[in-house]
Amino acid sequence: MVEKAQREAAKKAHLDRKVAAIRAEKQKLQRRIEPQAQADADRIAKARARAGAALLGLAGTFVDADLSLGTPDTVQGAPEEAETSGAGICSKCGDTHVDFREWLRCNKPAVSANTS
Repeated sequence: MVEKAQREAAKKAHLDRKVAAIRAEKQKLQRRIEPQAQADADRIAKARARAGAALLGLAGTFVDADLSLGTPDTVQGAPEEAETSGAGICSKCGDTHVDFREWLRCNKPAVSANTS
């Protein structure tokens, strides 16, 4: 009975050492991966920032303070001028659009269903 308890205690101690070694290895791996993941995230953020720069044909449009694109109908100049002059209202639907993508959807030419 005592021998069995000693064997079980030895097995448990061995498993505990294994678990501790595996946890330490995982932490070491995580410490190695984190800087690489951060570098990748920074690289992706830079690329997205470059891609979010002025699109072709929109070089002079007003960009809101929250970095969303203004509508293509906005007037160049100070934001006060753009807001008070009535610019930014869509000439097609008469509404204001949140961003350029929404404006594009509104102003996209309708494609006929009978194209051959």
